[in-house]
Amino acid sequence: MKSMKLIAALLIVSSSAFATELDKTTVNVKMSSDNDVYTLYYRGEDAKKVSVEIISPAGKIVFSESIKANGSFKRPYNLSELPAGNYTLKVTDHNGTTTETIQHGNTTTGSSSINFISLRPVDKKYQLTIISDKSVAKVRIFQNGYEIYSDMKKIENGYSEVYNLDQLTPNHDYEMEVIIDGEVKNFKL
Repeated sequence: MKSMKLIAALLIVSSSAFATELDKTTVNVKMSSDNDVYTLYYRGEDAKKVSVEIISPAGKIVFSESIKANGSFKRPYNLSELPAGNYTLKVTDHNGTTTETIQHGNTTTGSSSINFISLRPVDKKYQLTIISDKSVAKVRIFQNGYEIYSDMKKIENGYSEVYNLDQLTPNHDYEMEVIIDGEVKNFKL
């Protein structure tokens, strides 16, 4: 009985340490009242260099910058000169890459769909976090271009899961793909 309590306590401590390691960065994007300026709110622990890219609906980088951060910053991005469409804001720091979809220039009223997809690496474990108003996402993992994993995930009310890729063969190219309502995000692992 004592050994079971000890094992349970160790599991709680190790999962807490892992969660703390993974949750070092927060990225939020808010649209201004004029609908053309999007403000990036970044908070990270010990972040020295943060890379920000804005990617067009065609997949081309339309803006990039490297920011020397001292923990957190707030940066506005004016997209008024860009055509309407779904742009990707990609933020990379030493903890990994976070992407957010910006629906720029949509003149329709009603609820908008913003998908927040984050993949955080720690050793060979990856925490996938999805916040969306959609109900399902397809998660696929590829090894050298061949699918080795595929599953539909319920993402209502948010979704987060740690993928332990420790058993995968080293020296291969791995990629994770997340599909939400036709929107595809790819991450090199």
